[in-house]
Amino acid sequence: MLMNHYTILVVSSIVIAGLGILIFLRTKNISFPLGLALIYYMTLYGVWAVIEDKTGGDSGAHYAYLEYKMFEVHLDRHYLLAILLYAGFIVLIELAVLAFVRPSGRAVIAADPPVQISHEAIIVISVLAGIFSYLIVREVIIEADARGVSVYDYMRRGFGYTPPLFSLHQILNRVALLPAVVGFVASLSGARPKLIQGQGPRYVPILYMLPIGFMVWLSFLLGYKSELFLSGVMGGLFYLVNAERPRWLVLTMTGVFVVTGMALVDLTRFTPVSNISGMTSLGLVAKVIDFVRTSNEAFAAHFSMYGVLSKDVPFTWGSSLIALVASVVPHFLWPGRPSVIYAYYVEHMDAIPGQGYTIHHATGWYLNFGIPGVIVGALILAAIWVVCYNGYNRIPEIGDGCFRRRLQVIFYAIAPWSFVGYLPFILREGPEIYKGLLVEGFMIPVLIVLLASYWPERLAIFPTGRALPDVQS
Repeated sequence: MLMNHYTILVVSSIVIAGLGILIFLRTKNISFPLGLALIYYMTLYGVWAVIEDKTGGDSGAHYAYLEYKMFEVHLDRHYLLAILLYAGFIVLIELAVLAFVRPSGRAVIAADPPVQISHEAIIVISVLAGIFSYLIVREVIIEADARGVSVYDYMRRGFGYTPPLFSLHQILNRVALLPAVVGFVASLSGARPKLIQGQGPRYVPILYMLPIGFMVWLSFLLGYKSELFLSGVMGGLFYLVNAERPRWLVLTMTGVFVVTGMALVDLTRFTPVSNISGMTSLGLVAKVIDFVRTSNEAFAAHFSMYGVLSKDVPFTWGSSLIALVASVVPHFLWPGRPSVIYAYYVEHMDAIPGQGYTIHHATGWYLNFGIPGVIVGALILAAIWVVCYNGYNRIPEIGDGCFRRRLQVIFYAIAPWSFVGYLPFILREGPEIYKGLLVEGFMIPVLIVLLASYWPERLAIFPTGRALPDVQS
């Protein structure tokens, strides 16, 4: 049985890597290997450690507490089937992308002319959103500090309570951070950016660092890793396609910053507020490497398929789709609206109450419709990715028409990279996460940047060499 587990893992990994190379050769875009590597990491990477640990070795991975809280994982037929379903999920995504993605046919993809945006608008909106986001959780931060616990512990592990407007706080985080990253990248993209351009003096990037720096600090305080990943990946990939002459050193430093930031958040999320500033940076490189190698992100969602299979959890036959439709009604207006598949999963795992758990996206689809659900989920994920990237490829073909053209250029300039950055959210939730992708991953950055493109010139603060487009144009 062990040989079957290991053989399937090796063969599937080789197939996944081979298809990933073919996709990259077809698109010539780094977002695909990055996204596929992320999917593999959160889906199959943990199997290597599990096999090593369950056969007498020691991988150094940090997942023992997950087995204590939920269930112990064994190298049995259920785990074998889980590996097969996960591998099939990834391979189907790759095959669909390879079949329908538009090949890269241009050396430079650019909008003619690029969309002009107002840096003033984005900075003002980001600052205000960041302030209101902080005010919602301010009392929680103060209370957590008074109790001598971390804010993450206080809000997520039963010490206190989640603020009444916590959902609004999360949305405001995106409003404050994502458009600011787009504007920041536009300000660093040279004199002739390809897709989105803003006018202003050379110190504009420094002004952007105010709301961005504040939101990064808040992420450290609250223990949010995904916020840093989403903004960092979206910003880095957008810079690569928008800059007049992309500097790979800038892109590499962005990647190092994002991974380091996530590792530090992982280290500080259980640290009391008053102790965070005193943490040492010694051994930081080793900590970052250890975070990537042994982080529970490779196991928390991965284990869910095994739990469902080993406990023979019944299918819900589409409850996630009902919950997705019902989610358009705010929870305070419909407290008893249909629950998400995550709640159903936790209920059937006999898990320790008051704890946070994770369900893999493929597991969520499996709980809804079985193996056909895994297939449908993979194809939907691939379809969204293909539509976003193919739209980016068609940007030079987008014709005239002020509002429609502007909206299309902005959407396709942001959506492919925002999708890749949003993958951790998708992979750690059931089908209901598509609402979050639509609102947080697409609508928030696109609509605010669109608003900034109509910011009246009479409200401009920064001196410009060229007028911004008039609001009536």
